[in-house]
Amino acid sequence: MQTEVQQTIRTPHSQPSSEPRPDLYSAVHKGLRAALGHVLTAVGATDPDDERAWSTTTAELEAVLALLSRHLREEDEFLEDAIDRRAPRGGTSTRDEHVEHEAAIASIRAAVARVSASPPSRRRELASSL
Repeated sequence: MQTEVQQTIRTPHSQPSSEPRPDLYSAVHKGLRAALGHVLTAVGATDPDDERAWSTTTAELEAVLALLSRHLREEDEFLEDAIDRRAPRGGTSTRDEHVEHEAAIASIRAAVARVSASPPSRRRELASSL
């Protein structure tokens, strides 16, 4: 039995369908944006001097960053490869964007680690840069 994604992906020799293609991007990306918005608000609202709150918020942030990294890998592996089979190099710009996203994720992780490892006297100042 074919999955919906497999049914949507056609070989270069297949005939175009009059049926609308399923939207594989909107709902997933809306969910990711909602998670990012939530965690951004939480980081901004958390007192970095409150060890328990900071620990809880940074764990939530890490969970969202891990979700984003997984999403990028899976999108590259499954969707972009399928696009490339249909239109060679069609997924290249998205892959390039994903490299930039992974670099941003690494940068956020490093900034959070700096704040978490900083002495209490510098924590608030460093946290304000997040």
